[in-house]
Amino acid sequence: MKDNLFFWVALALGIALGVAALAVSLRSPKPVTASETTSAMASSASPSAEEAALQRCQLMAPPDDDCRRLWAENRRHFLGLDKPAASSK
Repeated sequence: MKDNLFFWVALALGIALGVAALAVSLRSPKPVTASETTSAMASSASPSAEEAALQRCQLMAPPDDDCRRLWAENRRHFLGLDKPAASSK
């Protein structure tokens, strides 16, 4: 009987610890304040206007249409898709 009771107590404690760990890991992040946004942007060594806009967009949730357009342009540039096609002569 004592073995059975020990099993159930250990199982209950294990489940409680698992639920607590899951709750901590799923906790939503704290909201970003304007001062944190400004300090994060100022911490980089004089970024270009495009880099500054990308950093601003990274901190936004949900992103706006300008951020989506900027990300698409940056992705095309990174992947080399914005290079003009070589003309065959």
